[in-house]
Amino acid sequence: MKNINICIAGIGNVGSYVIKSIQDNNTFINDKANLQINILGISAKDKLKERIVDIKKYNWQDDTLALLDIKDCNVLIELIGQEKDLSYKLIKKA
Repeated sequence: MKNINICIAGIGNVGSYVIKSIQDNNTFINDKANLQINILGISAKDKLKERIVDIKKYNWQDDTLALLDIKDCNVLIELIGQEKDLSYKLIKKA
C-alpha cells in the first residue's frame, strides 16, 4: 500500500470537510486505490474554534509556516482563503 502524507493549513469550513472526507472515506480509498492518506499536521488561526471534526488527534502547529518543517509531508493543502500575507508566504516558501 502506498502512503501519501499531507499537511493542511486552514481548518475552516473547507479544511474541516477535507479532514472529514478523508476520515469518512479512508477504507474506500484504501480498497480502491491501495492508498493510505495520513494527515501529519494541521494549522489554523484559532485552535479552539468549534469544528465538525475533532482535531485533537492531529499534530497542531501554532505557527502555520512550521507545517513546512514536518518531515515526510508530501502535499501541503493551503485553505487559508487569502491571497496575501500568511497564505502567500506559505505557498512561496513551499
